[in-house]
Amino acid sequence: LKGSAASTLRRSSPLPARLSIARALLADRLGLPLAQVTVVAGPASPVKVIGLVGITETEAKARLLG
Repeated sequence: LKGSAASTLRRSSPLPARLSIARALLADRLGLPLAQVTVVAGPASPVKVIGLVGITETEAKARLLG
């Protein structure tokens, strides 16, 4: 997590369905709109880098662990 830094991911094909569902669940758990949760790197890898907009790393950890 990198604070509220925004990144844009351009892709030619839609994300796989499981990744879209996971992104939606994460957005819901964090209380963020889906558009503020992006896959920055690793869409086809088991390890993902997720970008969050509008929330700090500390807030995100508190919401996920709380």
